[in-house]
This record gives sequence, structure tokens and C-alpha cells, in this order.
Amino acid sequence: MRINRADYADHVRYVNQAYQKEKESRLGREADTSAQRDQITLSRASRDVRRFVETADQAEAEGSGKVDRIRRALENGDYKVHPEELADAILYNISEQNGGGEK
Repeated sequence: MRINRADYADHVRYVNQAYQKEKESRLGREADTSAQRDQITLSRASRDVRRFVETADQAEAEGSGKVDRIRRALENGDYKVHPEELADAILYNISEQNGGGEK
């Protein structure tokens, strides 16, 4: 069988065009896919938990400054304990642990 060069050239052109169209189509689909972004929606409970953690971290940072001031005052001998205030605080805590006071 003899191959006609004109037919062969047309066939090669046809195959190349089909390949290029498929390649462009595939690249277009990949571009569409890469343009999409993942999105996460947090529930209200998880947003509340995140807020509580941030508040706790902030309070811890503020509290550590207070602890450092008291520690320095104790080391320097500058920390004054007021016995009445201490006794009131102890009684209050005991009262709270026992249900909020005398009945």
C-alpha cells in the first residue's frame, strides 16, 4: 500500500490540532480548579472557644505581671500583708466553697 504524502500531512495536522485543543481544554480546567480556594466556616461554639482562649491568654499575660510585682515586693521586703483583709478573703472563699454563706 502506498501512502500519499498529502493525506499523511493532513492527518498529522489533524492529530496536532486535536492534541492542541485537548491540551488547551485541560489547562483551562486546571486553571479553573486552581482558582478555587478552600474555605472553612467555624461554628459559633468554636468561635466562642477561640475567644475564650484569647481572653485567657491575655489574662495570663496580665496576671504574670502582677505575680512578678508581688514576687519583687516580697524579695525586697516591701510587701505588706493586712491581716483583716486576708482574714476576710479567707472567710469569703470558705463561704463560697460551702454554698455561698450561712443559712
